[in-house]
Amino acid sequence: MPNNYAIPGVYVEEIPKFPPSVAQVETAIPAFMGYTQKALDTSGNPMAVNTPVRITSFTEFETRFGVAPPLGVSQIRLDAADNFTGADITTAYYMHHAVQMFYANGGGDCYIVSVGPYATTAPFADEAHFTGAGTALEAISRVDEPTILLFPDAVLLSDVELGNVQKAALLQCANLQDRVTVCDLKNDSPADLQDIVDFRQQIGINNLKYGAAYTPWIEGLLPKNIGYAQLNGDIFVRAGALPAVNLATINTDADIANVLDNYDLVLAINGIGTINTLRSDINDQYASLLLITDYDTAGMTTALDTAITAMDTDINGDLVPAPFPVLPANYTTSLTNLQAAVTAYEALTNASTAVDIATAREDLATAMSNYLGFVGATATADAEENLRAVYPIYRAIIAGINAVPLAVPPSGAIVGVYAAVDRTRGVWKAPANVSLNQVVGPTKAYVQSALANLNVDPSTGKSINAIRSFTGKGTLVWGARTLAGNDNEWRYVSVRRFVNMVEESTKKAAEQFVFEPNDANTWVRVQAMIENFLTLQWRAGALQGAKQEHAFRVAVGLGKTMTADDVLNGRMIVQIALAIVRPAEFIVLRFEQMMPQS
Repeated sequence: MPNNYAIPGVYVEEIPKFPPSVAQVETAIPAFMGYTQKALDTSGNPMAVNTPVRITSFTEFETRFGVAPPLGVSQIRLDAADNFTGADITTAYYMHHAVQMFYANGGGDCYIVSVGPYATTAPFADEAHFTGAGTALEAISRVDEPTILLFPDAVLLSDVELGNVQKAALLQCANLQDRVTVCDLKNDSPADLQDIVDFRQQIGINNLKYGAAYTPWIEGLLPKNIGYAQLNGDIFVRAGALPAVNLATINTDADIANVLDNYDLVLAINGIGTINTLRSDINDQYASLLLITDYDTAGMTTALDTAITAMDTDINGDLVPAPFPVLPANYTTSLTNLQAAVTAYEALTNASTAVDIATAREDLATAMSNYLGFVGATATADAEENLRAVYPIYRAIIAGINAVPLAVPPSGAIVGVYAAVDRTRGVWKAPANVSLNQVVGPTKAYVQSALANLNVDPSTGKSINAIRSFTGKGTLVWGARTLAGNDNEWRYVSVRRFVNMVEESTKKAAEQFVFEPNDANTWVRVQAMIENFLTLQWRAGALQGAKQEHAFRVAVGLGKTMTADDVLNGRMIVQIALAIVRPAEFIVLRFEQMMPQS
């Protein structure tokens, strides 16, 4: 830059000699879209649904988005000695388990988009939560960083609705050109491959090069959200004898029976329709009471009087409506004691001593604490902990259920493999022939003809990657194709994702040249910048060719990629050609016998 020297002195000028560089963008930042228990911001306050949140660990996910949905348990089998032998379990949602499998298989940073809380009654999912205006897919389209889209809970939709969500995701990938979609198939079809037929029918033919699908589902060894609330029905089959019985019938210990009764009580209270609002009010009033430190009756604050009156109104007016559920005596006793403590506290006068006031306040706090012990999540957690502590059979049943595999869509584990392979080898390496962690096996095995049909679809080219179990090797990802399986350019997942990375990296690096002079100096700088970046990719093994010029070519300039009209219209056109490595999908060993030579 020219300088006008007007004052005598010494001037320092720094002359840039290094060329600009291309920084490689992240390649495995998935965006999970689905249902969660809750959605909290960094301060622990409720957050609006459809808000993309970047997280770095599974612990952070559970802190901000909650635990897995409660299991559905239809039967628990015990032997003659009441030892756990097996169980039939299901889950209503898959998002939480998908994130678990992502981190178990090498995942790192990711985005979470909660489309809503768990529902307790059908319908459990709605297509509009994913594709509607202002919902998940639109929200994540405004975030630049994600490179993979997946929605494990979309398998809860009908075949048509699932196809609509997947097609909307593929369209977003095509528009943004910086991400791909990993699709799940449904798991509700018999072994006649109807799930594959339905998927290919509903996914359409557009933008297939931006998607990949995997089947079958996998049986994951996952910690589960299970407790007495899911096990307190007639679901226990002892030594194969029917009818099934409940946990109280199995037990013969009076002390444990009392613990079970108390747990039943907690569940009954929490089942009252208005209890959540009332519990919140009571807790707020209780917290206000604990903040009062002035025991002088002459200085009793209006806030304390208001809190006491509000508690009295709640207890006498709202918590005991008629007819009230029939509950054990220890609950009604705690309520009676609380009402008496409130009355005693309000009976204090200015003549009461400080000791009387302190005693009455302590009695009220104790009564309130005893009552709140029957209400809410804390009460449930305490009851669960107490039951596990005193009942060994129950502990063994919980441990047995946690060891039962749970069938889940494979997308979470697959994107974990993407992340691990990208980190250890590179995005150009096909994410296949890799074992899955925390997986017992696939939910079904395909015969050879079915596997051939999955990988090569002669009519539509919609390849579906198989997940297979191999003796002595475990469960492996055994496919690396996009949905455009008949496309020679975009057949492989690794090629599509590598090109996405190169396109996005060079695009961001080239932004610094917008409005620079469109002349030879700028063209040389741009060309050198891109060539340096591609040279590093070639050396890493992403591009094939014995020589650098065999691996890639970058051209820019007048008479090469631009006409005079392009220059006049401010267009700088850079042409990049890549010889990308492709996986050795079919290894053919040819043997022949030869005649003896000596």
